[in-house]
Amino acid sequence: MLFKTVTALLVLAAMLVTVACSKAAKDTKFTDKTPPTVAASSAGGLFNTPQALTLKCTDNKECDAVYYTLDGSEPSKSSDRYSAPIDIDQDTTVRFFAVDVSGVFSQLYKLEFDFDYTAPGVVEVTPSSGDTDVPLALGTVNIRFDESLNLDSNLVTRDTLTVTGDTGRVRGQVQWKAENNALTFIADEPLQDAMTYTAAVDPAITDIAGNAIGDTAEWQFTMANIAWLKTGAEIIKISSAQEELLRLGNEDFNCRSLSSYAQLRADPKDGALWVSNVNGNRLFKLSNNGRLLFAREVYSAQGAALDLRDGSVWNSELHATTSNGRRLVKFTSAGAERLATAYNADLGISHVDNNMRINRADNSLWIANYDNYVYRILDSVPDGYDPVGTSGDHQAARGF
Repeated sequence: MLFKTVTALLVLAAMLVTVACSKAAKDTKFTDKTPPTVAASSAGGLFNTPQALTLKCTDNKECDAVYYTLDGSEPSKSSDRYSAPIDIDQDTTVRFFAVDVSGVFSQLYKLEFDFDYTAPGVVEVTPSSGDTDVPLALGTVNIRFDESLNLDSNLVTRDTLTVTGDTGRVRGQVQWKAENNALTFIADEPLQDAMTYTAAVDPAITDIAGNAIGDTAEWQFTMANIAWLKTGAEIIKISSAQEELLRLGNEDFNCRSLSSYAQLRADPKDGALWVSNVNGNRLFKLSNNGRLLFAREVYSAQGAALDLRDGSVWNSELHATTSNGRRLVKFTSAGAERLATAYNADLGISHVDNNMRINRADNSLWIANYDNYVYRILDSVPDGYDPVGTSGDHQAARGF
């Protein structure tokens, strides 16, 4: 009897232990509310090489699985189950989550991968590659790219963009303009006439993705030849106290040219001097201290009418394709670009000489010539305009 009682007690104790353990297990399953976390080997971003993404789940108890998608859609337990590194070589949106053995889900994660395998391309360079007549007013060399470079003010150095001539490397400063993806070299001193220069960007510089520029950003240009300015007759600047301030030579000038044909026009804003020399076939501009800003061929150049709004200038030159052999041309203040061209046989401007002026009230151009005509041409004359007759864009009056 005693044996049966002891056995019954042992069985009862075992049952109580089993129930307690089962209850503890159930309590653990239903009270574990700590979500798992997932650590990714990359935070995403812009790359220039394929990536292998690894995902590692961590939980306070035990992770069950990580599920993911590669098309940007929201993953579920029916999505791909992570088991090995994910190879990514094109623009991809990765979304993933983890679940632990208690059935608790992690947060939903999202990573963006973008790829750029192409080196930066050159959109524009100034001066142009191969240009053999660059105006001496040039003080900067520019190159613009089709995308942003991995540059900021701390990374730009004098080696980022260099300019080198026959006499060595040009001293200057380099600037990066992120708003238009452009590098600019600013020379400390004027570039030399007739010299060929090589401009080059450091080939190790990369875009944001890490693609190096390489040797594609290198070009050459040649400055204008102005040897004609260095000898011969002279231009002299004299102060109001009759003191000589400046003396410049020009082998193409002679006394007759200076006294009758050469036109000198000073810009009151900065004191720069325009010189139109019919015998020397030159139109050039000098700074207030006599430094040559630019020079260009203008055959049988006559007249110089200065527009004070932007420093541009009207000039008259011979031109074989026009019926009377001469045309009016308006140049920018740097002389490198034609703003307007007006052809007209009826104007009779083959004898314009020095008789060109701009009316500051309406910016119209007045011309007087040896054929006893005075002409007034409005500021709105378009490029190539042929003002024949009285169209309203010009007026002519006989005699002066």
